[in-house]
Amino acid sequence: MANPTVQKIIGVSDVAQLKKIDQETSALPENFKKALGFWDAFEVKEIHEKLNDVVSSIDKLKLVRSEFAR
Repeated sequence: MANPTVQKIIGVSDVAQLKKIDQETSALPENFKKALGFWDAFEVKEIHEKLNDVVSSIDKLKLVRSEFAR
């Protein structure tokens, strides 16, 4: 958290575990709680798949110069 490039601390897990983490961190200092975010692992997987599709489309259209392509 001392690193100025860190915008948030993200906990990634299933919904039940995220609820448990939220409950267990409720007594921590307010500045830590504000820096903490939760992300459902199922949603992360879905977004990753969609992002791969977008990147593939960009690659096919050759919208990014070769030095930046994957």
